[in-house]
Amino acid sequence: MILITGASGNVGREVVKQALAVGLKIRATFKSPDVAAKAPAGLEGVIMDYAKPDTIRPALRGVEKIFLVGPPVRDLPALEANFIKEVSAAGRQHVVKLSALGGRESVFPSLHRDSEENIEASGLAYTFLRPNGFMQNLVTMMRARSGPRMRSMAARGTARSA
Repeated sequence: MILITGASGNVGREVVKQALAVGLKIRATFKSPDVAAKAPAGLEGVIMDYAKPDTIRPALRGVEKIFLVGPPVRDLPALEANFIKEVSAAGRQHVVKLSALGGRESVFPSLHRDSEENIEASGLAYTFLRPNGFMQNLVTMMRARSGPRMRSMAARGTARSA
């Protein structure tokens, strides 16, 4: 069984969709019963709070692999450290963490790097995915700033965009 955290977010929701499409056995975490009730059929949904180990432990039972998508908050490293502590205690062996490109160069990627260092120190096998961004995040931010008519402007000179 694969545990997918953050299953109601932009990335987690798509990972769940793709995993179910190929017949993988999935357990997905959600913040609340209301959100979990909207989950697609075919998965096992559990309520989990990164700050509450008593909600993490049941989510890990019977899980072989983990796709970790932490919440986009400033205390991400501490919350994911709680999670990794429970993963280690449960004897799980591999974590795939959705991180961010950039490391120490800016605030949000720096938080991810803190979390990565904690995972590295845990002794767990790991894979870090470090995307440079997601179009849905850009569209959401642009819509919030410019209304229904979106314009993209960036100070990137002659730099290429992925």
